[in-house]
Amino acid sequence: MNSISLNVTPTPGKAVPLSLPEGMLPNDGKGVGLTCGRTGAGSPSRPSVSGRSSCSRFQTTITGSMRAAALVLILLAQDVCGQSFGNLAAPFLRISPNARQVGMGEAFTAMANEHNALRYNVAGLALLEHMAFSLNYHNWIDDTNQGNIEVSLPMSRGVVGFGLTFFDQGEINALDENFQPTLNEGGSNDVILTGAYSTSVGSENNMIAFGGGGKFIRQDLAGFSSSALGIDIGATYITQYLSFGLTLQNLTLKKAKFDNRSDVLPQTLRAGAAGRFQLGPDMKLNLATDVAKMRDDGTVRVYTGTELQVSDMFAIRTGYKLHDREASRWALGLGLTVPTQWFANSKTNVDYAYSPLDDFDTSIHRFSFTFTFGVLEPPPQMDPLAVQRLSEIQRQMEDRLKDTEEAQRLAQEARRQAEDARRRAEEATLLAEMRAEELGRRLARIDSIAAASGGKIEVTHVPDTSRINVSLRINFDFDKAVIRPSEFATMGQIAEVLNTFPESKLLIAGHTDSIGTQVYNFFLSERRMESVRRHLISDGNTGDRFFMPVPYGETRPIADNGSSNGRARNRRVDFTIFTRDAQPDMPDGSAIVGVEAVGDTSITIVANGRVTFRKYELENPKRIVYDFPGVFSLSPSETFEFVGGSVWRARIGFHPEKPLTRVVFDVIGDEDVEYAAQVVDNKVVVGFESAGMITRKR
Repeated sequence: MNSISLNVTPTPGKAVPLSLPEGMLPNDGKGVGLTCGRTGAGSPSRPSVSGRSSCSRFQTTITGSMRAAALVLILLAQDVCGQSFGNLAAPFLRISPNARQVGMGEAFTAMANEHNALRYNVAGLALLEHMAFSLNYHNWIDDTNQGNIEVSLPMSRGVVGFGLTFFDQGEINALDENFQPTLNEGGSNDVILTGAYSTSVGSENNMIAFGGGGKFIRQDLAGFSSSALGIDIGATYITQYLSFGLTLQNLTLKKAKFDNRSDVLPQTLRAGAAGRFQLGPDMKLNLATDVAKMRDDGTVRVYTGTELQVSDMFAIRTGYKLHDREASRWALGLGLTVPTQWFANSKTNVDYAYSPLDDFDTSIHRFSFTFTFGVLEPPPQMDPLAVQRLSEIQRQMEDRLKDTEEAQRLAQEARRQAEDARRRAEEATLLAEMRAEELGRRLARIDSIAAASGGKIEVTHVPDTSRINVSLRINFDFDKAVIRPSEFATMGQIAEVLNTFPESKLLIAGHTDSIGTQVYNFFLSERRMESVRRHLISDGNTGDRFFMPVPYGETRPIADNGSSNGRARNRRVDFTIFTRDAQPDMPDGSAIVGVEAVGDTSITIVANGRVTFRKYELENPKRIVYDFPGVFSLSPSETFEFVGGSVWRARIGFHPEKPLTRVVFDVIGDEDVEYAAQVVDNKVVVGFESAGMITRKR
């Protein structure tokens, strides 16, 4: 397989060739110039493609099939513009995923006191006393991203650590020889597996730690893949306030090979010094600096970092790189430590780092989460008997407190009830006095109206004053129910009496003397009662407050019908006025109004008040009979037909010679039918197994 040449020009007129496998760039035989220019006096070099203005323009121009390769080249191009270049594999090894270290400018060779030291100085693992686990992640340029998982395990002799890092460069769209997109797509990603061991000798303030580790690297680039092996070794010397570190990283055991070209890993020698200073009981300052020398790179790289820790819970970090070989030269960071005793007595470090990539007009935000297990003391365990005794004492105290609170509540409730009762008694007394006074005024008013009626209005008071009985006696023409105009004044007076209590319900009943038959007198009393009621509603302004109007005919005399005076007293319309909060009782009924079907199983006989009955059965054909003695029917006879049940017809008939109203239910067939009846207010409800629905009334 052939290679495509990419010419990188560190200075005008001097190009350095780079080779990529064929297919990574258009194979038109032409080179692509990558030229360094300066945007102003003293500004860092920024690589650019010939004919383009900047690295960011370079990135935009070759996205697609060149995107993954371009990111690698841009990283290397930072070195190119620094006047030296080496053919090194896996340049992504120089991109750190760790937020705390990046926030301190990656000056961490001597500060390697956590398990993320795998990337900076494996000797630092020996300083760890507890198992730890970390997650690191960030988006890099465009759609590239990097993540990392690391774990450290303290053992009886030393500490081992493991790490898994990925670098995903997104999808790659191939271009043809004219730089036009094709339908071919690929991906580019890198994976690092790391393992290390470290141990130490000496005391806490005079310790030497040393360790080593290996790494396996696999790269997939636009359909091409390669793997490499490398090792890291390091040492750290620690005193009470100062520490020094030295590490050799990425020592190549197996080169990365693409096509027929093999490259070593970016071998780096790093040395660092760090100081830890206690500024107060709750504040600590960490200062660190690193120097590094890469293989085939004549320039020394210098890293500096600062970390201010407050109360072992909060940290502020900043870092700066004195050399200009980096995509990002400065960074800021924050850290927060959260106790998570519920999670295996651990503490959790949440770290964040911000670093700008000016050449690409973007910024990188790194996040790290580190869980250190067993670092917090578990809750103290008490003796079971002591715990039981303490629980019993606590329960007794709670019971006593509840009893005291309940006694206080009951006493307070008793005081409140006594106060409410006293207040209600006072209010009731005052209200009773007011009502009695008002009732007295109203009763006096009624009596004065009755006295002025010339005997046509008679008032009877009930001892408890809950109701007032009023009788009206006016003259009608013979066999007539029309009120004479001469009686309008009396009608006005009776309206005034009724309106003395405008909020109350009214009972009204019609009566006659015994001249004539019972049937005649019943219907005459019904017509005259209705005439009075309608007149009061329309002309007396009483409103329709009449509850269950009932005509009684001659059945309820109050005087002897053997004299003219007695008969005159019996020809009357009675009213009952309910005072205060009294409610009317259901009056005794005098007539059957009709029959109603209620659902599929009940038939209701409706009266104009409460009635009594007797029931019996007749055979051939099967009939169920209800007799209502002394009760009239408002129509001579009615028939109701049903469908869908065991009763097919109900007949209402009035027998004037008794007098008696009879309701007969005709049953389908001769079989026994289950039924029962009960009186509910002005209704007699007869329940059948199945009654059906009324379909016709005639």
